[in-house]
Amino acid sequence: MAADWIRAEVFFASMYSYRIPNTSPSFAPASPVPSPSAVRLALVDAAIQRNGSVTEGREIFDVVRAAPLRLVPPERVCVVRAFTKRLKPLQPKTREARERGQEKRLVESTGIREYCHPSGPLEIYIEAEREAERIAQLFGLLRRLGTTDSLAHCRAEIGPEPPEELTCHLTASLAVERDNFARRMAVTLLEFPDNVTFDDVNPYVQARRGFKYEQQLWSLPLVPRQRGENWILYEREPFVLSGREA
Repeated sequence: MAADWIRAEVFFASMYSYRIPNTSPSFAPASPVPSPSAVRLALVDAAIQRNGSVTEGREIFDVVRAAPLRLVPPERVCVVRAFTKRLKPLQPKTREARERGQEKRLVESTGIREYCHPSGPLEIYIEAEREAERIAQLFGLLRRLGTTDSLAHCRAEIGPEPPEELTCHLTASLAVERDNFARRMAVTLLEFPDNVTFDDVNPYVQARRGFKYEQQLWSLPLVPRQRGENWILYEREPFVLSGREA
C-alpha cells in the first residue's frame, strides 16, 4: 500500500511563542516552528481527547511515531522581543519546610520572551502508511500545538507532497551552498529518539524517569528582511537542494 501525505495548515489566533529547548524561561527566544515531537504528541493527545480512549492514542502513536514529517514556516513572520511580568511558583527552600507540607506560593518575576507574529499559516506535512483519513481528522481537532501560547485552528487534506525547498531541514543534511546558510535562521528542536515508546510520552501519565528527547539543529527557510530595536521580520526563501536532503 502506498503511503499518503497529509497537508495541514495551522492558523494562529494571535502571536505565538515556542521557547527554544534548553533556554531559560527568564530569557526565552522563540522558534517560528514547533518541534516535530510536539506535532506528533498533539495528534496523540487529540486522539485521546476525542473519545477519552488511551488505546486510540496508542494506535495513533504507532502511526506517527517515526512518520516522515515536514514543517513549512509562515510566508513571513515577525519575531518580537517583549519584556514580561509573570508569576512563578516558589518552592519551599528547606527540607524541613517541605516535610511540614509548606505550600508553594506564586511570586512576581520578570523576563524577556520572544513572540512570533505570522503572515500566513504554518504548514505541516506528515506521511502516513495507513490511517491517513484518521490523521487528517485529528489535525482538524487541534486547538494548539504544545503550548498555551499557540492557540490556533487547523485544516488538513490528503494529497499534495511537501515543497522540499521551503521545508525546514536538518542542518547537517543540507547541500554545502552559501545560500543555504547565509543569514538563515537555525534553531534547536526536539524529536523522538528511535527507542521511544508510548509509555514514555503518554500525556496523561507521568513520563518515565530519565526519558530524554533528541535535540536536533534545524535550518529554517527564513532570512531577515527588516529589523528594529526589538523585532526582526523574516521572509521565506527557498533552499538550494542537491537531492540528498532527508
